[in-house]
Amino acid sequence: MKDKWIKIYADTLLYKVKIVQAILEEQEIKAVIINKQDYAYGFGDIELWTKQENTVRAIKIVNEINFDS
Repeated sequence: MKDKWIKIYADTLLYKVKIVQAILEEQEIKAVIINKQDYAYGFGDIELWTKQENTVRAIKIVNEINFDS
């Protein structure tokens, strides 16, 4: 059966997406980065996707991350 993947996070800054990915992988949640940013014009998002069975847990973890501190 084909795995369904769900987008759980998106940002324009790669370092933030990589931090979220690392935190999820520490919790044994596989997450894949898909870069949809246009380098020539500098717009678009970098997205983080995970398997559907990890979605609820992953979103909860993402919501607890605070980049403002």
